Amino acid sequence: VGRLSIDKIVKESGTSKGAFLYHFKNRKALFCALVEEYVDHLNERMNFHMSKYQDAEEPLILGYASWYEDFDKDDGGFAVLGVALLALLLHEPDALKPFHDWYAKVFKMVQDSPIKTPQLLTAIMAFEGFFFTHRKGSSEIASFCCLIREKRGYIRKISPLRFSRRETLSKDKQNTGHE
Repeated sequence: VGRLSIDKIVKESGTSKGAFLYHFKNRKALFCALVEEYVDHLNERMNFHMSKYQDAEEPLILGYASWYEDFDKDDGGFAVLGVALLALLLHEPDALKPFHDWYAKVFKMVQDSPIKTPQLLTAIMAFEGFFFTHRKGSSEIASFCCLIREKRGYIRKISPLRFSRRETLSKDKQNTGHE
């Protein structure tokens, strides 16, 4: 990314320098447009997959599992593009603002979830790792996604208790007569 020049871009794309500069005033503008388009793709995929589980207790994690399962079958070239865009961090860090905003939105959904934040955040980060280490034929990861999607009981296991641990212990002591 650091050595990518406008001249190289126009040569590889078969366009003229004038046509490139008409659409993008400089290399950074191209990078920003690519990041924005990629983030639009992320929003579209997340919304699509979460909508499948809109009636579930926690559609976010089920949506992530469904999304990764589809991504594992065919990433549409987005795996390579996503990793390449992250290389911008070294060269054009402000071009990644849409990524930061997107992850802030995801984190807000995690915080607003009925599932305890650390458990849900851990699950989301695991899926993020799956996306970034994506390899075709990784049946263990695909199986994990199927398990989460098909066995909604997993979601109940990481759901918050109705009471905090202290309140639960206190109620147990009251019920058994022990202090």
